[in-house]
Amino acid sequence: MGVLTRKKLSGISTTGASTTAVATTTKTFFSKSLYFGLTNDPEVKKLQTMLAQDGSLYPERVISGTYDSFTVSAVKRFQDRYSLATPAQKLTPDYGAVGPKTAEQLFKVFGDVVVGSTGITPVDIAPVSLPTYSFSGGGGGGSAPAPAPTPAPAPAPAPAPAPAPTQ
Repeated sequence: MGVLTRKKLSGISTTGASTTAVATTTKTFFSKSLYFGLTNDPEVKKLQTMLAQDGSLYPERVISGTYDSFTVSAVKRFQDRYSLATPAQKLTPDYGAVGPKTAEQLFKVFGDVVVGSTGITPVDIAPVSLPTYSFSGGGGGGSAPAPAPTPAPAPAPAPAPAPAPTQ
């Protein structure tokens, strides 16, 4: 305890009871719980950056900020490895989400990370461009065009004419 703190505490009057000043610090690893469906979230990117350091946990190593099914699977593998979920908890929707217990273990294992500092490049996932089809004729109803018919096999060549008999 510093000198100024002691002076401050000594000026507090008590009525016969003894007082003890206890300094407590609460470490917050993430500012909120992380769960499936979060998108464009910097804390999800931080989580993904941590998990991507271990390819056996997170082989996809996609750092997008979206808490997708890959991230859920990686968190489940992490929770299993460190026995963070009971069999009963594995039956709930919270299995695969990051709450205080999982967050604390993540920071014990990986430490605090800065996104992009691990040599793993964040991935921006662009939408996939699909081919477009042009439908002709009426009443298509939006279905895909029918496949082209298979051509019939070519007929076998005609046999050569027999030579004419000689007399």
